[in-house]
Amino acid sequence: MAGSLSDKVAVDLAKEFVSAFRGFFGDRVARFSVKDIVEGDGHTEFSVLFDLYAFFPLRFNFDRGAFGFSIDYGERGVSVAPVKGWPEFTDLALIAAELDREIRLRIPEKFLEDRGWAEPLV
Repeated sequence: MAGSLSDKVAVDLAKEFVSAFRGFFGDRVARFSVKDIVEGDGHTEFSVLFDLYAFFPLRFNFDRGAFGFSIDYGERGVSVAPVKGWPEFTDLALIAAELDREIRLRIPEKFLEDRGWAEPLV
């Protein structure tokens, strides 16, 4: 990602996120939707909803450089995070790899095998 986070508007950050995740996950990710964009006075915030492995609806939240993922159950979400925490937002490939590892722990292996996704991406 070129430039610093403070130089970028929410829409551009969201587009970079979606592009990086499409590139990393390929056919394992679908239905991206950018939501809740807030900008102004040094405040940049947005959410991206997407489906991963045709199994979980996920929400990515970004707020002034802090970010996280949750499995989206409508009114309620369950956080998804690696034990050691997330890498810097500037390394979207590493973030995608960490999310892949964390999400695959929650999906039955038989489901992944039946769809040809048994092998991890990294």
